Amino acid sequence: MFKKIALAGLASILFYTSAQALELDISIGALKHDPSGNIEWKGDRLDLDKDLFLKRSTEANFKLRFEHSVPFLPNLYLHYLPSKTSGKGVLTREIEYGGRKFQANTEISTSFKLDRYDFGLYYNLNSIKKATDNVFKPEIGMNIRVFDFSGTVTGTTDQGITETRTKKGKAPLPMLYFGGEINIPQAPLSLRAELKTIPISKFKYHDFTGEFRIIPIKNTPPLKNAYISIGYRTEKLKIDNIKDVFADARNSGPFAIMGVKF
Repeated sequence: MFKKIALAGLASILFYTSAQALELDISIGALKHDPSGNIEWKGDRLDLDKDLFLKRSTEANFKLRFEHSVPFLPNLYLHYLPSKTSGKGVLTREIEYGGRKFQANTEISTSFKLDRYDFGLYYNLNSIKKATDNVFKPEIGMNIRVFDFSGTVTGTTDQGITETRTKKGKAPLPMLYFGGEINIPQAPLSLRAELKTIPISKFKYHDFTGEFRIIPIKNTPPLKNAYISIGYRTEKLKIDNIKDVFADARNSGPFAIMGVKF
């Protein structure tokens, strides 16, 4: 589903911009994930750190952005952001996950995955960009984020047998997108921030990133603007009984990016 939408959007952009100015931004980065908070599925409210022993991890992520000069046609970005973390430890109390109770003082192993696929359409607010003499470049649009989740717990049940319980789910969600970049005059530096959010009643989700971008070689063909970035990302998720799942979790960490514009 996501791949078909992405390919259709990309084909549309390329078709309509064949005779127009087109800017392509390609970036790859490394992001550290530090999950915290709690989750519940047919059982107890479990702490991701103290009960499930989930550890920090570092994953690569990839992003493409297409900007053009065609009036009324939105710009496009695609973003792949995977995360996977696991843990192992000895339970200090009896817990219940997926309708199964796992004994205290026994070892459990856990593995949680949350991959995200973004397809975004956005507009540059050029009137503000011109009014600030290209210093401030704000963006606004919509984002469809496909979540691919899997949470697995393996341990000794109250019957004394080893069992694995896994909860999986995949769903596309529409989100609001706000972005912006502040260029530092007379310096190869800029500040960038992005917010993707969905504040509905049973599912609240916010993904915020802020980065400091350095452009060592500016406006030099064939690389229009190669850059490196360092920043911080905070992801907050709250689920209130969606398919027997409750969650109040946060995933934050620093990141580094290398990118180039053509």
